[in-house]
Amino acid sequence: MVVFDPLVSGADTEMVETLAVAVQEIPRTFPYAYGGTVLGDLLIRPIPRIAWDSKPLSPRERLIGELWPEEYAAGVANPEFSSLLYYYWDFGALGVAVGMAVYGLFARTLFEFWRTNRKLWVAQLFYALTLPFIVIGLRDSPADTTMRLAFVLGPLVLIAVLSKRHEDALSSRSEPTLSEAV
Repeated sequence: MVVFDPLVSGADTEMVETLAVAVQEIPRTFPYAYGGTVLGDLLIRPIPRIAWDSKPLSPRERLIGELWPEEYAAGVANPEFSSLLYYYWDFGALGVAVGMAVYGLFARTLFEFWRTNRKLWVAQLFYALTLPFIVIGLRDSPADTTMRLAFVLGPLVLIAVLSKRHEDALSSRSEPTLSEAV
């Protein structure tokens, strides 16, 4: 049906094909990384290249450079693999199962946090800002998703801490509140 064409063909549907190509090469050409693609990338990626001249390429860039060397060299290769690549590259099918279980646990924990604290403005904002990252996290690498999430939630955490301090300072004053004065 024509209505489904944008969902099954086009620029954003390459994930299945590129993931299939990568899975054919792991562990044959690219050995299992045993945590190197997820945890290693989380630890290495934030370090600026200017501070580490020989910083290794991200797992995604290494893979693209090997699978499509001419396109990578020309700067036109930009396939997406989904987060499944990173879990598979680390531990195979077991890594995928554990990685998806962690996503499910994160989603459930996020929902339960909101449900338990839904009257608090911080919980409402936290839930609203974090919910889209479940979808983003399925498409991007765990390192990319974590860094983006930190940029979004970092200011919220700072605002929450500062507002709590402000509330505590106001409540510790000896002046009567408006309700006490009336």
